[in-house]
Amino acid sequence: MTPSQIYEFGPFQLIPRRRLLLRDGETVVLPSRAFDALLKLIEHEGGIFSKDELMKLVWPDTIVGESSLSQLISSIRKALEEQPHGHKYIETDPGRGYRFIAPVRVIMKLEESGEKAAPAPFPLKPSEEIRSLAVLPFRSLNAEKRDEYLELGMADTLITRLSNVVQLVVRPTSAVSKYLGSERDLSEIGAELRVEAVLEGSMYRLDDRLRVTVQMVRVEDGAVLWAAKFDEKYTDIFAVQDVIAEQAAGALALKLSQNERLLISRRDTQNPEAHLAYLKGRYFLGKRNEEGLRKGSVCFRQALDLDPAYAMAWAGLADTSTLLGMLDYAAPHETYPQAKAAAIRALEVDDTLAEAHTSLAQVKLQYDWDWRGAVSEFEKALTLNPHYATAHQWYGWGLCAAGQFDSALDSIRRAQELDPLSLIIRSTMAGTLYQSRRYDEAAAYCRRVIEMDESFYIPHHCLTLVNIACRKYDEAINEATLALKYSGKSLDDRRSRAFICAGRRNRDGRATA
Repeated sequence: MTPSQIYEFGPFQLIPRRRLLLRDGETVVLPSRAFDALLKLIEHEGGIFSKDELMKLVWPDTIVGESSLSQLISSIRKALEEQPHGHKYIETDPGRGYRFIAPVRVIMKLEESGEKAAPAPFPLKPSEEIRSLAVLPFRSLNAEKRDEYLELGMADTLITRLSNVVQLVVRPTSAVSKYLGSERDLSEIGAELRVEAVLEGSMYRLDDRLRVTVQMVRVEDGAVLWAAKFDEKYTDIFAVQDVIAEQAAGALALKLSQNERLLISRRDTQNPEAHLAYLKGRYFLGKRNEEGLRKGSVCFRQALDLDPAYAMAWAGLADTSTLLGMLDYAAPHETYPQAKAAAIRALEVDDTLAEAHTSLAQVKLQYDWDWRGAVSEFEKALTLNPHYATAHQWYGWGLCAAGQFDSALDSIRRAQELDPLSLIIRSTMAGTLYQSRRYDEAAAYCRRVIEMDESFYIPHHCLTLVNIACRKYDEAINEATLALKYSGKSLDDRRSRAFICAGRRNRDGRATA
């Protein structure tokens, strides 16, 4: 039997185990470091906590000035609704530090025992077995002026943060973007994505206020594991994202390391406008077509104009430039150097970004022909985030190019496990099977992808090559025609059609169109 403490003061409850601050049962948004500082002050039992001690406890690995601490205390006072000249909870002792002055009642809640414990002040059910999660695009309740960038962007931010938890597999944004605006049953979506829990949210913007409601549902039985409501200024969207990520991890009963806690609450920029431009960039990047990639590139540059040290925006710019070259939407000698410069800049700001290491690896592989350098970057990316599907996918394609087909297939299978509905990852698997001359399996994979989305050109292109290898020239021409139609006549498919025609001419001595 393990007791769990709950601190009550005034209309507030502080629940350390769940990292929650409640006011009359409603969640109060409180950033991670502010929560830690408030907890320390309460635990200090009314004694003075010196400024140096508090800064060392809240920022153990960072040197900060007293202004940072003053801002932190101010954010706590705001959350506790203290008036400028009427402090009921936190008192400042000039030159010395701070003390918590309100009476505190400690409630001991019994956990993991057969005894009946007091009911939790928020919806929560046991979730110790949850180890895979999908975060769906948030739904806007402002029907007349939906903001799809923010709807998908909120999910993308939470996915990025929660992906830092090693013991939790979080489906990537590419896997959930198709559910933007969807009204389907959560359990059905969860089963399709092969996860144990789904997190969904809704937003309502009224003037300068943003109201957010979230809930996490267990796929197996539809049980609500956790739910919360937030009402903040629109410019305080960072604080909402902080608390949702932290409380979602807490609801899953995950034991986080200190580093994981820091990564979950880390903000890559303090500029709200830069953040919104970045979210738009991610929205367009997810479309994976030429128009989307070019628009995404513009948005990432806008974010960087507002905050040149925004590492994730540099990583996003690296991704768009890499994909423009990979998918033949632009000349490689233009896009790959841009991608390399952006990835290197991202890593100069933050060398822990798996996305930037992956983009740099792809440039080294596809453009520099630096196999050792590419392998090194892929391995760094997968060490930092072993659940990053794109890193497994691109590494697998690199192994395929090196002729290491078994290892390549293993890597791409892992990417599929992490993003089971991805058309591009399935197409990469088909391409790898083709390269390893397993033509029947490659053709079967291509057809399965075409069944999912006939307008996706890459499996048509791959099936063209498979049919050429099998001397099925009529079928090859049909697939090449479809690839040309859906790709916007990419260079690779024009070459494929020319190759088909050449093959038929060699076969029967006449040219074909």
